[in-house]
Amino acid sequence: MAEGALNKVAEGVIGQLGNLVVQEIGLLWGAKDDLEKLQKTVSAIKAVLLDAEEKQVQSHAIKDWVENLKDALYEADDVLDNFSTESLRREQMTRNKKAKKVRIFFSKSNQLAYGLKMAHNIKAIREKLDAINANRMEFHLVERVVETQVRSRMRETHYFVRADDVIGREDDKKVILKRLLDSNIEENVSILPIVGIGGLGKTTLAQLVFNHEEIQKHFEKKLWVCISDDFDVRIIVEKILECAKDLNHTGISNVPYSIGKLKHLRYLDLSHNKNIKMLPNSITRLHNLQTLKLSWCRALKELPRDFYKLVNLRHLVIDCCFNLSHMPRGLEQLTNLQTLSNFVLSKKSDSVSGLTRVLKELHGLRGDLEILDLRHGKDGALEPNILKEKHLQNLTLFWLIEDVDEADVGYDEMSLEALLPHPNLKRLCIRNNGGGTFPSWLPSLTNLVRLVLINQKKWQHLPSLVSFPSLKYIYLESLDSLENISEMEWQSLSRLSSLILITLPNLVSIPVGIQHITTLQSLCIMDCPISLERCKRETGEDWPKIAHIPSLEGDLYGL
Repeated sequence: MAEGALNKVAEGVIGQLGNLVVQEIGLLWGAKDDLEKLQKTVSAIKAVLLDAEEKQVQSHAIKDWVENLKDALYEADDVLDNFSTESLRREQMTRNKKAKKVRIFFSKSNQLAYGLKMAHNIKAIREKLDAINANRMEFHLVERVVETQVRSRMRETHYFVRADDVIGREDDKKVILKRLLDSNIEENVSILPIVGIGGLGKTTLAQLVFNHEEIQKHFEKKLWVCISDDFDVRIIVEKILECAKDLNHTGISNVPYSIGKLKHLRYLDLSHNKNIKMLPNSITRLHNLQTLKLSWCRALKELPRDFYKLVNLRHLVIDCCFNLSHMPRGLEQLTNLQTLSNFVLSKKSDSVSGLTRVLKELHGLRGDLEILDLRHGKDGALEPNILKEKHLQNLTLFWLIEDVDEADVGYDEMSLEALLPHPNLKRLCIRNNGGGTFPSWLPSLTNLVRLVLINQKKWQHLPSLVSFPSLKYIYLESLDSLENISEMEWQSLSRLSSLILITLPNLVSIPVGIQHITTLQSLCIMDCPISLERCKRETGEDWPKIAHIPSLEGDLYGL
């Protein structure tokens, strides 16, 4: 191990031991004394580490002592990491005492058993390090301070090399390719060393193989990790994880069950893997995971059943997962969650209450939220003001595409009224709501820059456009009952850049005042009873209203 590297591991252990959460839980589980003793022992060992690392070159005994110490420190780091994670999980789960699983987990017997197990682990590692600390006395190691030194920068390598620039390596390349592509090899992990003195071209040969066409086709994921002279397994694994956390666009169909072993993983991007249908439940063991991205995993049907165990999760991005049928139970327990891009309601009767719990308990939600498959009628009724305190920038509300009975119109209006967003909302989309009018809160969203309304078939009016001075984008489609569209205050939209009007039966002429919107860059009108003759270039009566617009789309294109 390179000089000072083990010292960093010891510092990490000491840092974990100083964590207030660890100390509090240690007190609760009767491990307080062992934790304090462990901190003193590791601190004493750390003081002589630099001397030991230097002297091990001349002494096999000291070298063995350092190796034993390294194993023990890594074990301590693992135990304390588990300790901290479970402590955090306990803290998070305690916040939701209504959940049945929380009551079971923190029943007297379960809590006692877990506490005894953790206290035993702490005591065992403390005794092991005490013995190692006692053995150091025979080596007469002295305390030294790790000095900050300027080191020559290690040689960084990359995976790219031009095959035309390499001569004399063809036979070696063929041998390695044959080995790597041999279907008869059963090992899950194979190590193929390339050995030789410096300057022989070992790295170049590895680059040739890495970039070979057959390798590209055969392996779903390839990682190039540069290893320094400090050949420490943990550092190497951390580098691999740093590369492996981004698995987007790789075309994988299955996420391996073993991913649950990467307990230090904090970021995982599986986006744009269209064939992933399920995630292994083992992924819920990643208690340190903070970001999970699943965008455009179009075949994904559901999230793991124990998803609530991801207590550190802050960002869950699941937009464009079109086959996702429902959200996992217990999502409201993830109280650290800040990003929840989508919430899909299931067809079960309790799905609305599940949405309510999530929106009431997750106080830190911000950014974008898309709520899909909202239900009509009495069964879809929501509690009022469950979104008001959420600092959302983008809100999309999709109701199921169903015929709405007259008896259910009022319930749909109530549901939409209940979803009052924060007044700083920037983008709003409402689709398929069966109510007869817009919600009373809509005119208060004076910061809106984007407004999309689709299939609001019973709405007869919109709020005064004067209420939206910041609007840059408007999309209106299938508002069958909307009246007086042409006479709305269009000229007040001084920042509007894009206007799209589709299937509006009552739009019979180009909106009045549109010629005064000098910022308008694009106008699209489709399937509306507008006389296109009146819009013809240069000759039409309405041409002066739209002549200043650079892009005319839909039925206006080519006039």
